[in-house]
Amino acid sequence: MYIQQILIMKKIRLISVLLLLLLSFISKINGQSYNLDKSLKGFDKYIEQVMNEWNTPGIAVGIVIKDELAYWKGFGYRDLEKKLPVTSKTLFPIASNTKLFTAVAMGMLVEEGKLAWDEPISSFVPQIKFYNQELYNSVSLRDMLAHRTGISRHDLIWYKSDFSRKCRG
Repeated sequence: MYIQQILIMKKIRLISVLLLLLLSFISKINGQSYNLDKSLKGFDKYIEQVMNEWNTPGIAVGIVIKDELAYWKGFGYRDLEKKLPVTSKTLFPIASNTKLFTAVAMGMLVEEGKLAWDEPISSFVPQIKFYNQELYNSVSLRDMLAHRTGISRHDLIWYKSDFSRKCRG
């Protein structure tokens, strides 16, 4: 179990490094015309080198430019023992990186005036349900992002389960 946790943390660090690399790449081409093939020359070899250095069996890389998926590729294996490759359907546990994406999205909605940090979230999302009326009347977006609602965590409920991404009605 301990070795598995270390491997997961290595994968998370690798994903974070790749995200930073992609952000720097995108910032260079933002607002400019670009030749993606020319910009990514040697990229596959670099990814394979990084995977080897980090002892990572498989990753997926996607680059979105101006709301379009400009590049996608799977590298290595999602299951090393069975030699199953990373595909467009491969799910990766990205751990706390989802908190970053959520916080940024919420910040954008606050800037647009669609949400507010310190007003009850129920004033913006009346469908939300809490354990009791006091929480419904007081829990703010800031409380939710700071994990100070008193609601227990369920981080690993899906990990290694048979849950799917499909909604069940």
